[in-house]
Amino acid sequence: MNHLHTIDLFLDYSQGRLSDSDRALVEAHLAACPSCQDSYAFLRKAINEAAPAPFLQPDPHLPTRIRAIATGITEGGARVWMPALRWSAISLGLSVAVVLGIALGSGLSRAAATTTTEDVVSYFATSITSADPGDQWSSAVGTNGEDMP
Repeated sequence: MNHLHTIDLFLDYSQGRLSDSDRALVEAHLAACPSCQDSYAFLRKAINEAAPAPFLQPDPHLPTRIRAIATGITEGGARVWMPALRWSAISLGLSVAVVLGIALGSGLSRAAATTTTEDVVSYFATSITSADPGDQWSSAVGTNGEDMP
């Protein structure tokens, strides 16, 4: 039996889940291999020192409370509209943000596709050398909503 196969069986061996033949093979290998003896000792130490996690009992009324919160019904049976309105406002805001993002993104990609690098460089070169760069800048920004010249 090789080292990797033995190491793969360590956890099952430590918990007594191996067949008699596999258990005998692991024990024979452990008796002859100091490296695997160290590895197995480390595994046993880790298992022994690890504290078992306490078992937590779930709240039996949790599903009912979750349904009440989701539908907006309080313990007295009254309907609470605020959570529903809040989630509606959040979903509406996210929807508007997505639509605006798509619209702005497609507009920017269209503008980027029609404007070349040479156009941008020549525009800025002329705006730097002109007598009044502010006039050209305001026309490039487009008070009328058009692209750069």
